[in-house]
Amino acid sequence: EQWAMRDYPAEGTSTWGHLCFDTTQGRTNPLSQSFFILGMKALSNFDYNFCTFDYNKLIKLQKDFVMAYWGRAMCESQLLWNSENPVESGSFLKMGRAMQKKNSVILSDREEGYYRAAEALNDYSRNWTMCSAGISQTQPCRFKAFFEANTALYKLYPWDANTGAYVVLSSLALASVVCDDFGPGKCPLADHARSLGEEFFTMPGYSSNPASIHYSLHAHDYPYAEIYESGVKFAERYPKVVNGSVHSLHMPSHIYQRTGQFPEAASGNEQSVTSADEFSMSGALKYRGGPVGSLSWNPALLVSGYGFAYNAGNVYHSLEYEAYEVLQSCNFPEAALETERMGVASFQALAMGGGRTIEQPDTDHKITNLGSAWFNSTTYYGWFYRMEARLYQEAALSSLLGGVGKAAYEGPGVGGSSSLASSLPLPLAWNGSTDYSNSYYAPQSEAGLWNAIGLASVFGGPERMAELIEKALSQANWSDVQQALSEDDQVSSDPWAAGGKAYPWEGACGGSMPGMKSSAECTVMMGQKRIAEVAQFYLDQNITYEGKLTRVLWLQVASAAALGEGDLPASLRLARQASDLEWEAVGNMLPTSTSVYFFPGTAFYGVLATRLAKAVQQRNEPVSMSSLDMLQQHAVDSLDKCLAPAGRPKLSLCLLARARLGNVPMPASYKSPPVARSSTELYLALLSNYNGGSEDGRVAKEFCSEAYEEANVASKST
Repeated sequence: EQWAMRDYPAEGTSTWGHLCFDTTQGRTNPLSQSFFILGMKALSNFDYNFCTFDYNKLIKLQKDFVMAYWGRAMCESQLLWNSENPVESGSFLKMGRAMQKKNSVILSDREEGYYRAAEALNDYSRNWTMCSAGISQTQPCRFKAFFEANTALYKLYPWDANTGAYVVLSSLALASVVCDDFGPGKCPLADHARSLGEEFFTMPGYSSNPASIHYSLHAHDYPYAEIYESGVKFAERYPKVVNGSVHSLHMPSHIYQRTGQFPEAASGNEQSVTSADEFSMSGALKYRGGPVGSLSWNPALLVSGYGFAYNAGNVYHSLEYEAYEVLQSCNFPEAALETERMGVASFQALAMGGGRTIEQPDTDHKITNLGSAWFNSTTYYGWFYRMEARLYQEAALSSLLGGVGKAAYEGPGVGGSSSLASSLPLPLAWNGSTDYSNSYYAPQSEAGLWNAIGLASVFGGPERMAELIEKALSQANWSDVQQALSEDDQVSSDPWAAGGKAYPWEGACGGSMPGMKSSAECTVMMGQKRIAEVAQFYLDQNITYEGKLTRVLWLQVASAAALGEGDLPASLRLARQASDLEWEAVGNMLPTSTSVYFFPGTAFYGVLATRLAKAVQQRNEPVSMSSLDMLQQHAVDSLDKCLAPAGRPKLSLCLLARARLGNVPMPASYKSPPVARSSTELYLALLSNYNGGSEDGRVAKEFCSEAYEEANVASKST
């Protein structure tokens, strides 16, 4: 506790922030009050593991401290993490009321207001007039009651910064279940949360309250420039006011990714992971003799006292983001090391659950406990799959664009076969919760890795990619290509839609017999089936944003497979559909949506069209040159969307591809996103990414040598 409460008043900052919340019982028991405040700090900074530990300890220390039960209940209400446990929360709230009655504890009206708000939030068994029965079905009604209760509290006690912070939080939670579009002015609840955050930013008490700054930062985490640019000041303030929380050091990266400040985002996440490592070695955790956590293993129920697992929901989230961000600096070695660390942690989680020494009785030799071990490590392997996927996607798309450097060789698939095929992703649990909600994150993890394996299996390395491009151009029917690029093209290119291809789950693969599919073909087709299952799962759950982006993953692999078969029109149609769907999905993003998915459909189509346009120019054949203008225009359109505020501003491969296209005459009807820049500006932005990732861009000069030199020469010569 002493480590966690270190303050630096001379700097006006604190490890976990300064927070005031007077309690009736705390006036006569300062030790209990200190525990209560510490738990509030953990809750405000999303350190749910410490929140749980702290309030459990406070309840053990003083069983009749009623507000401790409120705090413990709120540890389970992780509303911006797609996670809540109203059964557990309700149980603690009822225990608190029982203690209050037994000991005749009279709470202040303000405390009663907080307590009743939590009771409304978790009352899933009430017969709500406007909602059907069930936990998820009652969310709109429960979240609305929580929002209204917090709003009433704020009006009565505006001097309590926590009341205003909870209005922002509950506004976002309610918005996530009632709004369909979160663009500016489209969701009044989200607009209200941002308006309050702006007001609180300069208000005494609120401007240094960790919950107020933190939740207001979340309110600005949307892919619209007029929203996230206003969030920069919150991103800058939060880690200054709370300078030692794992989450406070990570959270600014959400905004910095949107502004395209990848080196700054990576730096923050590096500090975040370091903060977690420092705590794990501080002596506070059970495995090092401290009081925090348990040595029993059940991530869904127990706070772990192991160094690799404590606060995992924050630590590995930061590690995952950092691995993605350093890839934008072409720092493949660092991304690989971070992915390796995640792989080790995943096996540690599996081993802790019994997956290392599997029980195998002599009588029947049946494995008896790997199932629970695999289930309890679901979240870990989800992180691992996603990090592997992005690492190999970046390499595969570098190969597709060409002229990048040895980064194109860093993934599997060199020579046209995927080394990942030796360890295809095992299915993860899509139900229940472990460290995170399995149903929300596990499916996308599988889909992302299958996508990466599929792309790597088709593209291989640069040499194979060059062969595929040459084959596709040589075989192309250019009237069909122009039709695929036309505005009114409605032809479906789904090779599985009409049952034209069977998924090879049962047949032999990889042999030399006539008609037998290669291992790469089987891998692509099996992956496509799993990705389709993930997309349908999300859509069945009304998780629209992730459902559409998973469909984008399917379209990317289908486009790559069509290219591999020499079917250029189909490849272009599928990639174009991926780009359009990616752009369409922006309007479906919720406060709880996944901030970083996988390689965008806009980027995929833009890179593909750019490579094809450059190849057509080099061939200089009249029959193919007739399609050059349309290829370039489609590339510009898709890449401008990739680099637009609602896309992924300053994504490195989009910067490089768009810079290569230069000034392309566009149709008069073309409405460019607000991103039009000269090639020089684009190359300079790319160099900023590269040089920010290591001293003087040393790593980028090695792994993206061709792209770095190209950008360096172009920017200097202009």
